[in-house]
Amino acid sequence: MLGASYVAMKENELASESFRNVLQSFELSMKEFTPPWLAAFMASSHITLHHSNQTIDTLEPLMNKEYSDNDVYEKMRLLHVGHVCLERQKFVDALNHWDEAVEIASYMPTSLMKILNGVMYMQMTVAYFRLNSISNALNIMESTKQCLESNYPSTHRLFAIFDFTCAYYLIQNGRPSQTIPCLKKALENPSFSNDKDFLSIVYTLLVMDYIYIGDLNCAEEYYYEAIPYISPNNLSSLIPHLLDLILDLKRIALNGNPNYTSQYVRAAMLFSQRLLSAIVLNSITPSESIDEQTCTTDELIAFANYYRHRQDYVHAEKYYMMALDKTTEID
Repeated sequence: MLGASYVAMKENELASESFRNVLQSFELSMKEFTPPWLAAFMASSHITLHHSNQTIDTLEPLMNKEYSDNDVYEKMRLLHVGHVCLERQKFVDALNHWDEAVEIASYMPTSLMKILNGVMYMQMTVAYFRLNSISNALNIMESTKQCLESNYPSTHRLFAIFDFTCAYYLIQNGRPSQTIPCLKKALENPSFSNDKDFLSIVYTLLVMDYIYIGDLNCAEEYYYEAIPYISPNNLSSLIPHLLDLILDLKRIALNGNPNYTSQYVRAAMLFSQRLLSAIVLNSITPSESIDEQTCTTDELIAFANYYRHRQDYVHAEKYYMMALDKTTEID
């Protein structure tokens, strides 16, 4: 718990030291007494630190033990194992763990159940996005919102994160008019009122969206709002170039060539979408050099799950059938 607290406070050296101490005790005496949900929690808390592989390898056999008699502990275990998979970029595995966890209807209080499900839905959104399954990501975000609204005030920092994330996915899905209200709500949330990095990115996205929908006056207004928050380390470094774009578009509009203006705006938005995509790491795909005939049943099912989450049901069915055939051969 102490190590996880240090992680939350971004005290990485103290967190690493705390986890090393726990790991030493764990290896000497605690291994057989550590419950799987706690092992999964420790791994999930530790994985964001550097040099975490030794800890994860030590904890992995324990955290993968399923509970057959305690739904609450099993839900907690799956939540944290899913996060470990997400951080390791095993997005399909993460989604499979969270899908299973969300389906568990335990005897814990309804409010706690909704909070846990909300946390998993938010992480599922990230995984779907990393798999480039935008429609699934947007659908899951609605489930996230429903879970959060019944348990947190609208000013909670979770809503700022939610609104920003939702806006991000809407931009990627080419829906700028729906993006603007989400960005404004994120901007109004007091939790990030002093976070310059957060504000710089939100203002930059607002400028881009207003350019795309052709409201150049609002785009220019938010450009000046963004100036104090420009950072060379994020998307806001584009802000100086966006003013040139806004002024060029205004001149084009004055010359009365709406078709050219429309093409110019679309090109600008395409540029911004590509820029945003560069922030996200490429998703992991099954290797084309895989010999399907030598794959194990588990590997074939993993490939099927990968394609299912990407809504490529033709390939998903192919690998499910191959897995079924291999199982039949074994029997």
